[in-house]
Amino acid sequence: MFDLRQLDYIFNHNGFKKDFNAEDVRLQKQKKIVRLLKISLPAVAAALIGLLAVLPTLQERAELFNNSIKPSHQELEKLHIENTQLFMTDKKNRVNSFTADTVDETKPKSQILKIINPKGRLLLTEDKWVDIKSPLGFYNQKKKFVDMKNNVEIEYNDGMKAKTKEMFYDADLAKIYSNTPVSAWGKYGNLSSEKFVYSVDDDLLTFFGNTNIDANEDCFGERTQISTKKTAKFYQREQKLEAEGDAQLVRDGMTINGDTITAIFSKAGDKTVISDFSAKDNVVVNNGDRIVKADYLKAFFKNGTNNKSVIEKVEMTGDVRSTTEGRQVRADKGIYHPDTQIIEMMGNVNAQTADGEIFAQKGVYYPDSGFVKLTEKVTILKNGNKILSDYAETNLNTGVSKMGTKDKSGKTRVSGVFYENTFKKDKQN
Repeated sequence: MFDLRQLDYIFNHNGFKKDFNAEDVRLQKQKKIVRLLKISLPAVAAALIGLLAVLPTLQERAELFNNSIKPSHQELEKLHIENTQLFMTDKKNRVNSFTADTVDETKPKSQILKIINPKGRLLLTEDKWVDIKSPLGFYNQKKKFVDMKNNVEIEYNDGMKAKTKEMFYDADLAKIYSNTPVSAWGKYGNLSSEKFVYSVDDDLLTFFGNTNIDANEDCFGERTQISTKKTAKFYQREQKLEAEGDAQLVRDGMTINGDTITAIFSKAGDKTVISDFSAKDNVVVNNGDRIVKADYLKAFFKNGTNNKSVIEKVEMTGDVRSTTEGRQVRADKGIYHPDTQIIEMMGNVNAQTADGEIFAQKGVYYPDSGFVKLTEKVTILKNGNKILSDYAETNLNTGVSKMGTKDKSGKTRVSGVFYENTFKKDKQN
């Protein structure tokens, strides 16, 4: 191999310089250029070879960048994800999930995400869940709080569906709620309310404001309409409904009003029936023919044909007043028997006629006929007269009253008859 050091020695040795003329100097420069080219060409070639090796990699990296998600100018440095799934765990480690078309951070490092077309499944109990979806939502990662907007659609696992404009889910409190009007429909009937809250831990669904429930036979065993102006609470574990605030129940041709109405349900075969019912404060019962008012009402049920829930008796307490076509009977307590259509009256019983009053401690009232039987400390006040007796019968339609006493055997003996506009005594029996 040729030694470059020898070539350098020939071109640079001072011993030759003294014999060179101008032409020799020109040749010497050319030789130096040739020498530099020979030295630099291998390095340039190596660099070119390295560049050819790197070019394919550079091209591949450019394609990957072009296919990646680029934030817009306004979203620079903010999180942006497409076709993703979010998971939220509540305080009892129940895992709930949401899917979304896109997720965008509203502000850099804000932990508040804007969600497009969120769809989620929230676990209510081990065997119950609810699916929700809306066009828009926001998720606060720090607070584990979801706000779903622009007409939220809700579907329960039992097939019931609901709609509301906006709905919230708080994972820390395990609560689902809405402050906008909600409507629901399905196999159990229809419902509308101003807003609602569902507590997952308590399995309690509460509706607020004007609430109307139109439940069909599958829900309550008989078509039942319930309305309230304050709250309607469904205690799902206890199968109890409690309506407060000018509450009303319409069922079997009977309307019951009260400040509070409570109903408890149970299974009878393949139907859900009312097994316990009560109304409290300002209670009014209207069956179309008569009106009964009381402070408190409690209904007792029994199973009828086809597992239908039938009222056995109704107990009313606290200034009970029964009014039929202008006739009124009152007592401290009344027991209504639907089978016989009579009302047992107890404690400070009072029956009013057109021109008088009858007082007693016990009585039996027949609203259809206007007939009342009274016992124990009976007092008749009529036309300024006062008569005491152990027993009295009064027809509130005609004003005719009969009175009597008990004999030694305890049997009641009628001792007189009194008419509406007269006061006379018949012969003793």
